[in-house]
Amino acid sequence: MRTKFVIVAGATIFLLCQGVLLYSVRLDGAPSKGVKVGAGTQGRLVQLVTREEGTAARQGPKPRWARRQDPPPPAEVAAGARRLRQAQEAALRRWTRPDATSTTVFPPGHEDGACVGSGPPRIGAFAAVVMVTFDRAEYLARALESMLHVHALDPDNQLRFPLYISQDSDAPGVQEVIEQHLDKLRYLQHREVAPPIPSNKREILAYYRIANHYKFIFQTFFDCFGFARLIILEDDMLLAPDFFPYFLGLGRFMDADPSLYCVSSWNDHGQSKFVRDQHTLHRTDFFPGLGWMTNAGVWTSIREAWPPAYWDDWMRLNSTRQGRQCIRPEVSRTYNFGEHGSSKGQYFRTFLKPVTLASEAIDWASEDLSHLLPDEYATRFEAMLASAPTLAADAAWTSAAGPVRVEYASLQQYRLITGRYRMLREWKDGVPRAAYRGVVRVRNPNGVEVLIAPVPGFDPGAAAASGEGRAQEPGGAMGRRGKLVTRSITD
Repeated sequence: MRTKFVIVAGATIFLLCQGVLLYSVRLDGAPSKGVKVGAGTQGRLVQLVTREEGTAARQGPKPRWARRQDPPPPAEVAAGARRLRQAQEAALRRWTRPDATSTTVFPPGHEDGACVGSGPPRIGAFAAVVMVTFDRAEYLARALESMLHVHALDPDNQLRFPLYISQDSDAPGVQEVIEQHLDKLRYLQHREVAPPIPSNKREILAYYRIANHYKFIFQTFFDCFGFARLIILEDDMLLAPDFFPYFLGLGRFMDADPSLYCVSSWNDHGQSKFVRDQHTLHRTDFFPGLGWMTNAGVWTSIREAWPPAYWDDWMRLNSTRQGRQCIRPEVSRTYNFGEHGSSKGQYFRTFLKPVTLASEAIDWASEDLSHLLPDEYATRFEAMLASAPTLAADAAWTSAAGPVRVEYASLQQYRLITGRYRMLREWKDGVPRAAYRGVVRVRNPNGVEVLIAPVPGFDPGAAAASGEGRAQEPGGAMGRRGKLVTRSITD
């Protein structure tokens, strides 16, 4: 009996040793010079290689995720997805921390892993631009077409605004789309190591996965690649013709103003019935998202507290903002066409589909932005608010002269007024969407500004902190599933 046990044990140990040997050979095989792949039926060859400049990069340690064996792609995976996977495997075999700007396809990574590449970015690069995607191949194709078209309007954009795409998971249809454009952009992939654990069973895992993907993106571009600024787009956005000039001019302005948290291309109240002037910009206490830029300094200030889920709601908390503000346009520089996604249905048809996309090609680098400086903006704003007559909501909507003011004395009253106008009624942590000092600005059909403002002495932030209306504070993606007020004077 003992002899039989010894023989079985010896055979088991032998097989384990063989497995370890084969596994190490797989990961540490001979370095590859690159992988040539075809793109579509045309047979176009694109060389997916890391182009070394100067002396060869020093061999670095493999990240933790590179030490485990990923399952092979299924047989039905499309050709473009297979080619993209081959390029990633080649990058792993020659692991030398790929350069941030000369690499086309990076190895996959995750939010708790090592860097997938290293910087610094090329001299002259103003901001990296990353489009975030998951599994909506048709949406991605449309969004990429818009981004690449607007990017090509100025040849200098190729250096100033290097383009990246970051995919969560590995939907093959999405990878087919990406593979067709690798001559113009670079590919990153976030791979989940283990499923996230929600705080309660009723929560949707997608919001946890999105937060992890964004953390991976911020760490990669700021901590690993060393970019000073980052513009984030989603795979259901169209861009205005002045999108890149807008961020070039406003990015420099943000660098000089530490009170700014972000620059956004989006106006939550940018529906066609509420906007008029494409040159008008505002400061806001509400984080808009949806096509926005931040810088390395802001990331450093929030990095250690990054949330496990609902990252956009977290960005809107007063404890996260710390009094900082964003710049947003009156007329949006992005248009969101994504009816299908984490938030669906009537929200899209009512609030996103009617948004106006700017059409003018404005040279923002030559615009005078001094009125957006914090003290100057506050002085002008307070003077305008003090001179505006107070009207009822219906009278303000038909006023021919202005600006005019509509006042609210509670968060519930604010929701009634904005519901009457068929506006987004949400707030977060006492800050209404697009508000500055509690005041939301829209235009009526005559082009007159209507200022929806708290009565003197009422502080929305303090009211929210005391618990007023907290049960009615939906906020962010979760709030998009709520019921809408249907009675309106603006339809």
